[in-house]
Amino acid sequence: VASGFISSTVFWNRRHGVALFLILRHVIPSAGIFVGSYRYSIFAESPLLLHILSLEGMIVLTGASWSFGRFFSEYSSQKLGWLIAGTTMLSALGLLSELLFIHASRTFESTWLLLGVASIAHCITSFTGEWSFLPEVVLATASLEPKPQSATEPHNTEIQRVLSAEQLQQNDSKAQNVQNDRGVLYGSYISCIDFGGQLGALVAGAFVSSLNITRENNWEHIDEYIVLLSVMAFGSLSLLVLLR
Repeated sequence: VASGFISSTVFWNRRHGVALFLILRHVIPSAGIFVGSYRYSIFAESPLLLHILSLEGMIVLTGASWSFGRFFSEYSSQKLGWLIAGTTMLSALGLLSELLFIHASRTFESTWLLLGVASIAHCITSFTGEWSFLPEVVLATASLEPKPQSATEPHNTEIQRVLSAEQLQQNDSKAQNVQNDRGVLYGSYISCIDFGGQLGALVAGAFVSSLNITRENNWEHIDEYIVLLSVMAFGSLSLLVLLR
């Protein structure tokens, strides 16, 4: 039994679960590229409006990052799963706001009215999308091993007197190695996010091709694509079991 337990911790532990979670979360495609292309096709004759939407998006992302740090900076790692679940559902619902813009673009002809609807939808999806992403960065950080305490940092004075200079040097070397491992592990987690994003781009291409979403057919079925991604985002909540 003991050997089986040791084997299971060697070949599969929480770090593996976190890495797999980050990959699979980002295998779910993002609607940003195709919605952005659709938005461009609507405002192609008004480049200034596209710049306004782009600037608006950057401002919203900055506000989302600030507000996330303001309200959730002290959120305990034990409750991180609840935070991920909440922001994921919020993002999935926010994505559906793009349907309002798509419907408006097929119904109204007023450029300024479309700009207003596009601005509202863009703000909602940008804000909720950023809130959905940031907990994953927090997860990557919280999943690192506890930071080692250097032997040169303040310790109990009695222990310092006992330890020899050679022992202190050895402890410092081990602490430095562990700290380097933490950096490598964090980089690996971020690479998992990037790798999942690359796979997600392939999945998005397959979905767009199967739904026959092109400029030539006036982006038909793009609303179905958005609904599909929203449903998949809700389904990604099942991946939280990997974080146990």
